[in-house]
Amino acid sequence: MSNQAARIGTVIMAAIIAGVVLMPGSVTAQRIFVDPPTFAQHCNVKDTLWITLDDQLAGVEGVNLNVVFDQTIGRLDTILVAPALDTNVFLSYQVYRPDSVAIDAGILIGSFSGPGALCGLVVTLTDQLGSCPIVLARSILRDADNHDIIHSTDPGALDNPCCCQYHGVMIDDGFFDVFDIVELIKYVFSGGAAPPQDAGCPHINRSDVTCDGVPDVFDVVRMIDFVFSGGSPLCDPCACNPYPASCP
Repeated sequence: MSNQAARIGTVIMAAIIAGVVLMPGSVTAQRIFVDPPTFAQHCNVKDTLWITLDDQLAGVEGVNLNVVFDQTIGRLDTILVAPALDTNVFLSYQVYRPDSVAIDAGILIGSFSGPGALCGLVVTLTDQLGSCPIVLARSILRDADNHDIIHSTDPGALDNPCCCQYHGVMIDDGFFDVFDIVELIKYVFSGGAAPPQDAGCPHINRSDVTCDGVPDVFDVVRMIDFVFSGGSPLCDPCACNPYPASCP
């Protein structure tokens, strides 16, 4: 196990233990959680994970959070203020790669009560396959008198099981162009070298851009249409369940 992976595991385990110790078992109704609880997609897909208060939490004026997750699986792009709060909140954050982000928020006028989102983590799944929890390692809520508001926390999760971001790129340069078409024609019609096969993608190799399991003239036509005419997009084997029998 790498030092980075070991560090992430230690931080997450400490966060889970801290959450259990700090939140009394008698407090179950007042909670803060990640919504949606699981972001399960494939690489290069983006979503916003909202830090949300339930309907039992009321009178929150200050928030201090430390959110722990493996940022090699999900890249944090930015943090958004919830639309309902608009300009009535001060929010700042600091990213500590590869495993955590610290968030501070203060309500400017009045207070904030649930149910509702406080802020959103905009996360893009990377080409690093895997899954990890999203743990609210530190969660401090304060009322108007600067007293702690006792609450529980629920973790979320990232799940990135598939990555076909280079599907269709016959020459391993990351770009779709005429050279890919030439290589595809050689492979399909002249017994040319097979294009790369990506370990995180269920395809036979990158040539099957129609996801029918057979590299043939239809793949060449689709590639020409895609490169030169902006036609139908290439298929995504990650959308198949399974490939190629159940591809859209």
